[in-house]
Amino acid sequence: RLNNGSGVFSVPPVVANGTIAIANGPTTIVAADLDGDGDVDFATGNFNGNNVTPRFNNGTPAPDLLISTTGQSISAGTYNSITITGTGAATLQGAVTVNSAVTVQNGGSLSTNCQPLTGAATFTLAAGATLIICDPAGITASGASGAVQTTNTRSFSNDAIYSYSGSSAQVTGSGLPSQVRELVVNNPAGLTLSAPLAVAQRLRLTSTSGNFALNGQALTLLSNASGTALVTNEGAAVVSGTATVQRYIDPSLNAGLGYRHYSSPVQSTTVADLATANFSPVVNPAYNTVGNTVTPFPTVFGFDEARITSTSAATQSFDNGYFSPASLSTPLTVGRGYTVNLAASEKVDLVG
Repeated sequence: RLNNGSGVFSVPPVVANGTIAIANGPTTIVAADLDGDGDVDFATGNFNGNNVTPRFNNGTPAPDLLISTTGQSISAGTYNSITITGTGAATLQGAVTVNSAVTVQNGGSLSTNCQPLTGAATFTLAAGATLIICDPAGITASGASGAVQTTNTRSFSNDAIYSYSGSSAQVTGSGLPSQVRELVVNNPAGLTLSAPLAVAQRLRLTSTSGNFALNGQALTLLSNASGTALVTNEGAAVVSGTATVQRYIDPSLNAGLGYRHYSSPVQSTTVADLATANFSPVVNPAYNTVGNTVTPFPTVFGFDEARITSTSAATQSFDNGYFSPASLSTPLTVGRGYTVNLAASEKVDLVG
């Protein structure tokens, strides 16, 4: 059969570089540009969806590449498939074309190294896998731009690790999922967020320069029973923009009302931001002079050791160090602890 991309036609036996392919019976031949180089190539086999072997115009089948160890290089060239197992890590060393599938399994790692990855293949980054991205356009969902440019379906797991390691300014790109396990910013020229993003475990800033600019997009550090996301500033870079930081409290020790302790990890947020769907913070500055008889009784307290003095019995007690913020619009001081009386089922998030 001759496949010109739009239909299938019966043809007589064909000789391709000295290799005869029979178009009758269970063995057939497809003529097409399989590797995108503009030349007609051939594939032989049973075309009921199985046992198809591409043969390029020199008659050599494209290899299937399996990588199961770290520190491996992928040379420039054309491959039928590339699979990186959970113990493998590979780096592109030149332009690579893949016809069938690129798969990075759980635990595996692929660095595109600013080299084009093209071809008719699917691309799958599994949960727990790592993709190291060099292209300024980041990763794209489709089209001929970004670190992955294969023309079939591209699948990027929301439980994978994405490391942006270019040398010129990068954007995350339309292919980055709305949630990731881990995001690494390792670019001295900086990274800009293209769309809202939630991080489940860690946001690593590893460069000595090059900030992570949120660009008005929502960044959320998630917190739940599985864990709480964090930012690690491993160099001088910072997150630039407004982010939301969640804080889950394990209810197993005390599911009801109780004093929970928080400290704001973001700048420019206020006491009012401690509110949840079922909790509204209460402050009453009269508590600071009247004490425990005040109404309404505050649910948010700071602590100031300077309030404890030995000049009178009334101010010697540890309890006297607690104070109520002046109003709900009072900023939460970064680094200061606050005690909040709410149920453990309420998840606080702080925005700033």
